[in-house]
Amino acid sequence: MATNNAQSKKESYNPFAGTAANPFQFMDAGAAREQWNRSMQTMNAANQVARDCATEVSRRMAELWKKNGECIQECYRDALSSRSPQEAHSRQSEAMSSVVSNCTSYSREMADISSKATREILDICNQSMSEVLSGFQNHSK
Repeated sequence: MATNNAQSKKESYNPFAGTAANPFQFMDAGAAREQWNRSMQTMNAANQVARDCATEVSRRMAELWKKNGECIQECYRDALSSRSPQEAHSRQSEAMSSVVSNCTSYSREMADISSKATREILDICNQSMSEVLSGFQNHSK
């Protein structure tokens, strides 16, 4: 039983163990380089999703600012052309209500965009980790 256990330990993969040809080699450089390349590919894919998300959120923010600016400009124009202070106040209240509504709807949309990007990034990282772990399992058999 003890020899069987020793045999299985000998056959298990240890990336930090030296080889018979080079007992001072502490790690398989080729495997380390390959893992580094896979990690960089995963990081690049995750960063691309994050950049796309940031670009879309920035574009939507610019649209929001433009839309709200036009709404406020129209509000001032209407207030100056109003016949009475009550009418001006009513128009300003409607305009501010519209601005708040725009901000709320755009905020929801941007939260959805960000959540979708976060899920994509987590899927990319999860897939990479699954591949790494299955690689370790294959080496240990």
